Amino acid sequence: MMKKTFRLLTIASILCFLSFAIQLQGSIFAERPPLDVPFVPTVDEVVKEMIRIAEVRQSDIVYDLGCGDGRIVITAAKETGCAGVGIDIDPARIQESRANAVKAGVADRVTFHEQNLFDADIRNATVVTMYLLPDVNQKIRPKLLKELKPGTRIVSHNYHLDPWKPDKVSKVGYHTVYYWVVPGHVEGVWKISMRRGTAVKTSRVRLDQQFQVVQGRVEGGYGLVGPIRDAEIRGNRISFSTGYHLDGRVMPARFEGRLNGDTIRGRMTIQNEGAKKIQAWKAVREPLGSARATAW
Repeated sequence: MMKKTFRLLTIASILCFLSFAIQLQGSIFAERPPLDVPFVPTVDEVVKEMIRIAEVRQSDIVYDLGCGDGRIVITAAKETGCAGVGIDIDPARIQESRANAVKAGVADRVTFHEQNLFDADIRNATVVTMYLLPDVNQKIRPKLLKELKPGTRIVSHNYHLDPWKPDKVSKVGYHTVYYWVVPGHVEGVWKISMRRGTAVKTSRVRLDQQFQVVQGRVEGGYGLVGPIRDAEIRGNRISFSTGYHLDGRVMPARFEGRLNGDTIRGRMTIQNEGAKKIQAWKAVREPLGSARATAW
């Protein structure tokens, strides 16, 4: 009788312990947030290629969205001396990242935040790295274009940001690395001014933009003639070619400038009978053109 009672008590204890363990496990999983992207670490060869293609330098601040175990920002900090910020919603991954940073000796240069990447403040980034999923990339693209400064470099492992075409594509075995440079926003109507002697001559130019692809046309005024050709926007630097009316002739001219909000300042270069002529120019965007391109 005593043996039977002991067995019953033992079974009851085991069942009680199992019930507690199941409840504890359920509580742990309940506390973990749902993950948009499962944790799949980027292989070391791809990590190094992402750092190389982005030309990460000591002055950079690399943000890794969905940082996992932190290996991208840790490797970047270790190899280049840059600063790094990792963002992940999974607390287990953040703890692992911090421990890995200590082991690598870069804990003074990299930080990790337990946060939803869509809520993260990424404005200080000069380089952004990602290994997410196609649907997450599509959702994050507007945030990247809205918050990142022109010239910020973006690198994605395996998944693109269509319809935003990459500036570079690299292959590492079966893996693909995509690279973009955030373009400045130049869409709109611009009034271009240049000094001719004591007078200031102005022309109006309309620029249309889809990401880094820019097209335009001259809409009136004095000086510029013909279509806008070979337009490029690289970060906050813009360049284009058009005709310039000089001494009764139309000369080919190349405009180069730096964008600062609704103002561009730069220089125009023309070839006149073998001689190079360089002149300063300034452009101001008209108010109706200040809205961001709808394609973004």
